[in-house]
Amino acid sequence: MAKLFQVIEETQIRQTRDNSSTGILVDWIEKIAGMETAVNVQGWSELCYIGECYKGDGFKVVCLE
Repeated sequence: MAKLFQVIEETQIRQTRDNSSTGILVDWIEKIAGMETAVNVQGWSELCYIGECYKGDGFKVVCLE
């Protein structure tokens, strides 16, 4: 099963399992913080473990499962 990610911003929380290089997670982070950060988050998402968190400027991403 694919990992589940939660993207937390000041005004909303969203979840997705699509962390492919052209997927939903990348799209959300690109809109929040730009493409360079989205690429960094996507790379992190491939290697992270449950409970780990990526903290960005104005957002964070948590690997839930």
